[in-house]
Amino acid sequence: MRMREKTLIAIIAIFAVLILIEFIVSNLIVMGSFTSLETNETLQSVYQAGSAYNKEWQSMDSLLQSWAMRNDSYAYMAHPQANYIEQNMRDQAFISQDLNLLLMVDPSGELVYGKAFDLKNRAAVFVSDDIKAEISKNSPLLVKSDYDHMSGVLVLPEGPMLVVGEPILDSNKQGPYHGTMILGRYIDENTTGTLAGTTHLNLTIFNLDAPDLPGDVQDVKHMLESSDSTQFVVPLSNDYIGGYKIIYSVYGKPALVLRVEAPRLIYQKGRDTISF
Repeated sequence: MRMREKTLIAIIAIFAVLILIEFIVSNLIVMGSFTSLETNETLQSVYQAGSAYNKEWQSMDSLLQSWAMRNDSYAYMAHPQANYIEQNMRDQAFISQDLNLLLMVDPSGELVYGKAFDLKNRAAVFVSDDIKAEISKNSPLLVKSDYDHMSGVLVLPEGPMLVVGEPILDSNKQGPYHGTMILGRYIDENTTGTLAGTTHLNLTIFNLDAPDLPGDVQDVKHMLESSDSTQFVVPLSNDYIGGYKIIYSVYGKPALVLRVEAPRLIYQKGRDTISF
């Protein structure tokens, strides 16, 4: 083979390699752009789901303020009277507001009144020992002043519970506060259904202490060990992607994972683009 032919072949080979490199780099850039768009859209869905979750406890807190900051509630904590309970703690109040728990605790951490409610069977039940064990003077469930408030997740053996707490004040929101009123609602399939219906998202809530977590949620749990982030995005397959939000307990520890699952439409569009 002549030197001229060898040189020509070498030049062709170099151009082929350069074209291949350019093709690969272009594809990486294009797919990187689509992946970034996909991540941002997924995080937007997670934000939407998180906002809907926040509205759940904000709604409970608004109700709680109307119950805790009243003259009769304020007077009851100083001098408990049976007629206050008969008039205000009827079963229908728990049913209409989807409540599983109401506690009234004085500033020293003593439980003055408590009522638990089984919404499925529409019947009052005893306040569990596990819940009573959470009540003490230094409990994070209790407010510490006239202006304090509390919200978060209480992890119980029977399931996680969304709880809110407000100081018990008079009708003018004046103190000194006579203790803490706490409302609780179990986070279950009804909660998930409400959030999914509000947001029109395919979402699920997982208890991080559950022994049978899906593989992707276990991966997110492991990510928490080396990250301070509260939101994650994990591709589940070529067809679906998951967005995750960490929800913390009243003790400030990760308690739940809210997962939003969505089809990878942007990713598929990117693949279609580079296939042409």
